[in-house]
Amino acid sequence: VVRCWNRNSADYSRAYEAIRNNNVRLLHLNCQTAFFVQPAFSEFLDQLSRDGVKVVSEVHSLFTLDTKLQAILSSSYAALVHNPESRLEAIANGAPAERTFVLPHGVNLQPILNDMEKDALRQQLGLPADQAVISSFGFVQGHKGIEGMIEGVAYLNQNGQPAIGIIAGGVNPSDPGSRPYMEAIKQFASDCGIAHKILFLDRFISDEEITQYLSVTDVAVLNY
Repeated sequence: VVRCWNRNSADYSRAYEAIRNNNVRLLHLNCQTAFFVQPAFSEFLDQLSRDGVKVVSEVHSLFTLDTKLQAILSSSYAALVHNPESRLEAIANGAPAERTFVLPHGVNLQPILNDMEKDALRQQLGLPADQAVISSFGFVQGHKGIEGMIEGVAYLNQNGQPAIGIIAGGVNPSDPGSRPYMEAIKQFASDCGIAHKILFLDRFISDEEITQYLSVTDVAVLNY
């Protein structure tokens, strides 16, 4: 590990020196576009390209056209994404179509619980055994449409199907809209009369806990 850059710094000279001194010929950029200052970062990548270094950018969050992302992708030799839909969005943002590749997330397969095991785990987590469990996972952010899940839980309960909702995640500290959105959906659950039916874990959830909550979930809603 060579620490050669500080977040929010537009000075990439130490990173450039480390890459050149170690004769790096292919740079894998694990990319969160908000971390990098433009246009300085793209100028840094362009210089590496002129030096013969191939830059491969792995991008995770592609929801719309983004000028910072476009700048990085236009300075990259190739791009890696995690699903076919993201590949199309990367290309729309300027990634070269012939060098934009899908690399799915790796996952650890877990055994599916039988009914007895599921009931025991629900009891351990303090969840009712006789109600449907509907869950949403990950950072709480507006583009995830979590209010739709809350509406679904309200609808089910109003129509005679007991159900609870679990929002298994917390505020994303890098998103200024995340905390107001969390507060808004808590108020929305209250306005729908089902605040007691929605469990807000309101924190970062470990892989082990996520596995537990997924194992007792009847329906997982990713309403992006």
